[in-house]
Amino acid sequence: MEQVRFITAIVICFFLYLAWAYFFSPPPVPPPASKTAKMAQNAAGGAKAEPGGATAASGAPAAGTGTTALASAAAATPATAAPLAALPAPGRLITVETPLYTARFSSRGGTVTDFTLKKYRESTHPHSPAKEMIHLPEGDMTLGTSFTDGSVPELSTAMFTTDARDRVDVAGKPADVVFSWTSAKGLSVEKRYTFDPATYAFNLAVTVRNRSALPLTDCLALEIRSLQAANPSRYGFEGPEALVKEKLTEGKAAKLKKNGALTETGVIHWAGVTDRYFLCAVAPQSPQEASAVFSAQAMDKEDLVSVRYVNPRATIPPGAERTYGLRVFMGPKSMDALKAAGGRFQRALSFGMWAVIAKPLLLAMDAMYRVIPNYGLAIMLLTFIIKLIFWPLSAKSYKSMSAMKKLQPLMQEIRERYKDDKKRMNEEVFALYRTYKVNPMSGCLPILLQIPVFFALWRMLYGAIELRHAAFWGWINDLSEPDRLMPSLHVPFVEPSGIPILTLVMGVTMFIQQKMSPPPGDPTQARMMMALPIVFTFIFINLPSGLVLYWLVNNILSIAQQSYIQKKYK
Repeated sequence: MEQVRFITAIVICFFLYLAWAYFFSPPPVPPPASKTAKMAQNAAGGAKAEPGGATAASGAPAAGTGTTALASAAAATPATAAPLAALPAPGRLITVETPLYTARFSSRGGTVTDFTLKKYRESTHPHSPAKEMIHLPEGDMTLGTSFTDGSVPELSTAMFTTDARDRVDVAGKPADVVFSWTSAKGLSVEKRYTFDPATYAFNLAVTVRNRSALPLTDCLALEIRSLQAANPSRYGFEGPEALVKEKLTEGKAAKLKKNGALTETGVIHWAGVTDRYFLCAVAPQSPQEASAVFSAQAMDKEDLVSVRYVNPRATIPPGAERTYGLRVFMGPKSMDALKAAGGRFQRALSFGMWAVIAKPLLLAMDAMYRVIPNYGLAIMLLTFIIKLIFWPLSAKSYKSMSAMKKLQPLMQEIRERYKDDKKRMNEEVFALYRTYKVNPMSGCLPILLQIPVFFALWRMLYGAIELRHAAFWGWINDLSEPDRLMPSLHVPFVEPSGIPILTLVMGVTMFIQQKMSPPPGDPTQARMMMALPIVFTFIFINLPSGLVLYWLVNNILSIAQQSYIQKKYK
């Protein structure tokens, strides 16, 4: 009886975890359509090249600051930045082409209007457009600069000038694009972008020259904005995020809309906006005491979220200048891409409390993929290796189950004989265990030890960008999405539509495995255990096929091992 209760508690906890992931993880909202056509229209209707050039950026010693001053500057930041949809034409558009992405910059604020990744697509459709990293309302832009105290209010919408060509090809060596602007009071701002053809990160040096008669004391801020689903997945975080004091800090849109802007102050390594697979973030060239301000506002069926990286407060005397060195990353959350970007961007690839196990599993899966260029086969091989590692523990568990199964007739006889005396019944059952030297807990502990590995693998397979649009076989053309055969066929409770063949097969294997296990003595518990395969099948129906494939292969291997153990100790 105690063994049954213990197993039941484990199963219920396991079920609650999966149910939470299922019911609170809505299907991913497809990203907005590609902006290619809009960009072409903007380019055609944009202003002609403005005259005037920009000089090279030069550095100046940074002014000291403290945490109190940073918090004060962040507090002065508006809770929600107003969208730029009402802005005039973006001015001149500069296209930057690298082997990894195509980016378009506007002379309006020296900002980014579009950023598409060449090696990633919006969907698995053969004619799907390239993945667009910037999702914003029409006319809005990102990487805008401003002063938090409003010393130069026109900076965020200023029309910059540039000597760059309309198209800049970055191949073989880094290239620069420089935007410059001077205010009526004599304050000039230069934004120098430096692009590296080998990485998704680029440098941004913002140089402020004070040619006015008064000192400028303020905090320069750089903002990243993006639209996201109003109800993003709760299984993996999506929204504003920052690495502050070696800790990932998240700003959930629902709380931001309710409570207003959230300010994090401390040593900031980077701040940006993330989703399941991609990251847009800005980092100082050297980590420093600064602030990150998270905000969000509702916009129709989506939320406009933003994060502002606020530099330390500095004073620029008349005739002096100051350069703010920043690094921007816009790309996939893959280990290779984040590592190549430098800094601490690798921390964006987060697997929560399971990271210590999940990251080695991801490295192992990638290594297998290099040998077998199919992630479905790599998942199967990884599952087999994990099963092999835990073979001794599993064998001990199945041996205990086999012994328990042989004792079932005797245990049933004891229950019927002492059904009116629970105390005596338990005493006789434990006496039976002692007589045949069976430890009911030995069947539970090996399973309990494997649970952390299972959850780590679960989290890794859910968040690994390697599985995005990765085909396996036949109708399974995206291991990051649910498997569907005959997608035109509408099936109740199944979204997207179609027949979840892989999931149904997985449910059958769970049923077979359940039948091989010793049934609980309590008929109610027995019915509950036999209902679990049905419950789990419904839970897995809308989960990524990569997860279902892992669970299916694990079930098949478990059935084979359990069958072998039962025959061996028959």
